[in-house]
Amino acid sequence: MAVTKKAVEEAIQQSTQTITLEDRVQTYGEIQDEIEKLDAQIASKTKALREKVSARYDTLATLREEIEKEATRGLPDNQKTSVMGATFEATIGKCKMSRTIKDMPKVAELVGQKNFVELVTFPLGKIDDYLNPEERALVLDVTDDGPRSFKVKSRKA
Repeated sequence: MAVTKKAVEEAIQQSTQTITLEDRVQTYGEIQDEIEKLDAQIASKTKALREKVSARYDTLATLREEIEKEATRGLPDNQKTSVMGATFEATIGKCKMSRTIKDMPKVAELVGQKNFVELVTFPLGKIDDYLNPEERALVLDVTDDGPRSFKVKSRKA
């Protein structure tokens, strides 16, 4: 039996006149049972929805991997591409540049011991400040093999 808010309000209003303490306890218990059942339904639906969303995220990850692999096959790392669906467009960006120091002693030699100690963490941008392009080529590996950007948007106006 579902107890409506209006019925409860009417019951409370009449409680001082005709509804006994026992009847109010009964009404309270019925409402409490209804809330527990609704809470259980909410929890069940929430769990099912979370599982469904998780599965959909897994599917998206797989699709992204497949789309990116096929769309960029033979594409140079420094180029981007687009793929048109019926109502969506995927834009796959160029690979992000990644740099690593390949010769730390050479870096120390080229920037000087004092500067090397000050910059011991060597943010890669700082190396650019101290070395010219030829010197950087001696101590840095620069590749365009980082992750690509990936975006899908509706093509509808």
